[in-house]
Amino acid sequence: MEVSVPEGQTATLSCTYSADFSNVFMYWYRQYPGEPHLYTRRHDYDGETFSAEFAKQRFSTTLDTNTKSSSVTVRSVSLSDTATYYCAITRTVFLSDYNASFMFGKWELSNNNNLYI
Repeated sequence: MEVSVPEGQTATLSCTYSADFSNVFMYWYRQYPGEPHLYTRRHDYDGETFSAEFAKQRFSTTLDTNTKSSSVTVRSVSLSDTATYYCAITRTVFLSDYNASFMFGKWELSNNNNLYI
């Protein structure tokens, strides 16, 4: 699927999951070419959210455990948002669950002022 969003507009990326647990932590990451994944935002099953410093003003997330879906919205998209975006979930974090991550989605923000999904 491909969606185009002009620079300065709002972009929303969606993610679904199939895991069968209710206490979900949804993580959103972005990755620049040749760089490691960069934590962007976390949205918990109870509605609590946490953001990286760069994401606090323009990034927001949703999480619906009934439909098993999440989204991240980026306001005022700029060229600095050019990256690949990933979502990942874990169950409620207990010591034994630190490695229980699943990658589901991948989206690319292009370098020509448009968002392509």
